[in-house]
Amino acid sequence: MNRSPSLALVASGPTRHNLVARLSRLAPLLGPVKAPSLRTASRIANSLRAGWPARNWTDLAGADIVIITMPSARMFARTVAEMATLQEFWRGKIVVAADAPHGRQGLMPLVCQGAIAASLLSLDTVPPAFILDTDRRTGARLRRLIQEAGGLTIEASEQAYSAVANLTHENLPALFHNAMTVLRQSGIESGAARRLMEVHFHQALRSYLRAGRIPAPRRSWQVPVGIPAD
Repeated sequence: MNRSPSLALVASGPTRHNLVARLSRLAPLLGPVKAPSLRTASRIANSLRAGWPARNWTDLAGADIVIITMPSARMFARTVAEMATLQEFWRGKIVVAADAPHGRQGLMPLVCQGAIAASLLSLDTVPPAFILDTDRRTGARLRRLIQEAGGLTIEASEQAYSAVANLTHENLPALFHNAMTVLRQSGIESGAARRLMEVHFHQALRSYLRAGRIPAPRRSWQVPVGIPAD
């Protein structure tokens, strides 16, 4: 029977979106919690009700998987550089950048010391879901860990997902705004217009995912809203 992997956490900032906070079943697996200060590490461990504050990097020696959660790009880079000074210490350990700046690429200093890099990007879903970017063998191990903790994973390149996210964030708001403007100008109340938008968006998305395209609208939909048909 395979034993459960032991986890270590390197963190700073709020804990409410932390991987262990989102997947509470991971809490019994959490050991050392390392932070910029022992006081911060103690606060994070108390907030998660799991793990214990680590004074030194060597306290992480028994962990199979080290999760780094740091929202600050500067602190993330500084922490990874400090971790890399331990050199052989990281050989064979899985190091996961969880919603951290630069993601998997930011872990290259540790990869040079023998660590196995992975990244997780949280999706705002129930149950919790994550974009997982790593090699196949490590992906299978992390996928099983997250599934057993009640989460879901989608394995994809972090760069590809980020590119798609940026594309939709740039283009969809203007499209939604224009559609809402037309509906409001036709005299439809705001709440009803939002519901119509939501229904139409989900229908269009389902059609695209099934057929790879959005079918042409029926003729009755081709009449501009608020303008009488001939």
